[in-house]
Amino acid sequence: MIVYSFLPIVVIVVLTAVFALIGYTMKKGIVLQSLTCLLAVSCTVHEMETMTPVSAEDDVFYASMESYSAPDTRVYVDMGTLTSDGKFLTLWDAKDQISIFNQNTLNKQYEFLGETGANAGYFKKLSEGTGTGTSVDYVCAVYPYDKSNTSLNDAGVLTLTLPEKQKYRDGTFGLKANTMVSTTDGMYNLLRFKNVCGYLVLKLWGDNVTVSSIKLEGRNGELLSGKATMTPALDTDPTIKMKSSAKTSITLDCKNVTLGTDEAHATVFWLVVPPTRFKQGFTITVTDENGMVFIKETGQDRTVERNHVSTMTAIEVKPLDPKNVIYYTTSDKSIVTPDENAVFGESLTIISNDYIDDLRGVMVFNGNVTQIGDNAFANCEELTSMTIPDGVTTIGSYAFAGCHYLPSINIPKGVTDIGSCAFDCCWNLDNILLPSSVSYIGNNAFSDCHKLTGMTIPSNENLKDIYPYTFENCWALTSITIPENITSIWEGVFRGCTAMNSITVQAVTPPEHVSADTFEDTNDCPIYVPAESFSDYKNATDGWGDYASRIHTIDSPNHEIQGHAYVDMGTGLKWATINAEREDGAFLFVWADGKAAAESWGGNWRLPTKEEFEILKDKSRYTWTWASTNDGYIVESQIQGYVGNTIFLPTTGRFDSSPESTNLFDSMGYYWASTPGEEYGSYHLEFEDGEILLYPCHHEVAMGIRPVAD
Repeated sequence: MIVYSFLPIVVIVVLTAVFALIGYTMKKGIVLQSLTCLLAVSCTVHEMETMTPVSAEDDVFYASMESYSAPDTRVYVDMGTLTSDGKFLTLWDAKDQISIFNQNTLNKQYEFLGETGANAGYFKKLSEGTGTGTSVDYVCAVYPYDKSNTSLNDAGVLTLTLPEKQKYRDGTFGLKANTMVSTTDGMYNLLRFKNVCGYLVLKLWGDNVTVSSIKLEGRNGELLSGKATMTPALDTDPTIKMKSSAKTSITLDCKNVTLGTDEAHATVFWLVVPPTRFKQGFTITVTDENGMVFIKETGQDRTVERNHVSTMTAIEVKPLDPKNVIYYTTSDKSIVTPDENAVFGESLTIISNDYIDDLRGVMVFNGNVTQIGDNAFANCEELTSMTIPDGVTTIGSYAFAGCHYLPSINIPKGVTDIGSCAFDCCWNLDNILLPSSVSYIGNNAFSDCHKLTGMTIPSNENLKDIYPYTFENCWALTSITIPENITSIWEGVFRGCTAMNSITVQAVTPPEHVSADTFEDTNDCPIYVPAESFSDYKNATDGWGDYASRIHTIDSPNHEIQGHAYVDMGTGLKWATINAEREDGAFLFVWADGKAAAESWGGNWRLPTKEEFEILKDKSRYTWTWASTNDGYIVESQIQGYVGNTIFLPTTGRFDSSPESTNLFDSMGYYWASTPGEEYGSYHLEFEDGEILLYPCHHEVAMGIRPVAD
């Protein structure tokens, strides 16, 4: 062990003894096995090398761990987390593997040659790398090795993946959970790894509780796992940025760990968390071996810093059967009291109903909740969310009627019956997904849901009727698809849906009971029917005859125009499935070429307008993904009847006079619109890091073209 020459001899002697007793938190965590009185001395000492670096060779590297001189950045596990036999917790594990980009962008695989528990040692190359091989002027190493999800691009941007699922390990974090990065100039094959993330330590205890998993989620949608990027730089701490496609949770797989039975003997769980500020706190969900669930939330602003441990106060875990509990929130933190005559299941009673930590209400029953009875939560205007338990099969009449400020609700898969006026006058309910199990929807079930934009009518053999006024005055509803299993559509079902753009009826035989007001005041939108039944609908003598001028045929099955495939996203346009390309296969065009390229496909292919891009932006869900050749967004329609229809917009990058423009292909997409800008150029769609924007650009910039057709 080498010490710095400016330290007095006596300090050297003391420090030598200290280092024999103290472990540092590095890759797998370290505990103090020394006397508490020695901690102050250890916290002021710089990292010591325990082995001499080898000379530069391509196939061998020497790696050590991060440490700091400042006591407030030193990471360690406190005395209470020592293993039962008093041993140090491990650092490197035998045969650990790392990715090394050795002055190029090839992802090479190296394996640790030392023993489990070492904090430094040699790594030897196992395989040549994958990637472009373009030269960079430094060496970058990443733990753990990941052939598919770790890459360094030509611009020097490192992409890595933080695990969504981590494995429990006694007193520390699990194998491959703690991502580390090292950057060196390559003069010596010496790697000093730095931790990318911070650590959240939970202390849990309970009476006869065995934990199967622990899930961490931010209460404001914080991104915690999945794809992240950073730009490696010499002699700097790693700073990562989560990609927009990253996940919002981390789950610790505990493999049935039995908790300590009191606070003094609480069991410690480590979660590796990217540097994150939880502005509205976070939620911990503990699931035991029997599927019982315990949820603990904190609303406090809390930050997890890189290379720091954040420890929560010990928590007593009391799991509940999730089928016995209704969770809810209210705008004023008030307790929701159900209607006194409401039935939730045979012989069920509420055994507790409390608003916990000013964060949410927990209504616990003495058995499984199987129904939300008639009038159960009618006119609860303060209700802002509710989780209906799995196992519920019936939502009664007026169950949520008049819950004016309820924005959304999840209906479990097992629900079969939704009673009359169940969600009547839920003015702010903006989206609802009905499971395929639903076989009955009563009249006025969703009438006067003024903000409802998304609705899927289930396609199953048991649902036959859409009863009167079911969707009356759903002013924001823009489209609907009525599946082929529906045999009756009664009066007033869609009356007053003034924003409707299209209605698709898939039944080959025209449904019965249609009247003059079934589709009244629906914006005179087209009604699409199967081509083979066009005459039957158009010439019908019942209520269908009142809509003869609005009836059109559903698109042909090949979905092509002039040999180019398209997808109907429900916006009134047919969107091409690929970008227009030049002869050399690229998808970038100057302004004139771009317009010509779209039109050169023939038919009525053209550039989309700014307004058409805005509709696509507002009426779709964007999910970032990685394709074989390009990153980009999967754009999924959220318009009723078109949910599930998707197109893929790759990261096209752009070309202009700036040298940086060629470095945008990994993260940014640019697409021309045909609408002129107010002062210059024309509008374009642009996306980067979760932001999707529309604004003008000069015509000399070259960018992507996605044709559309009317």
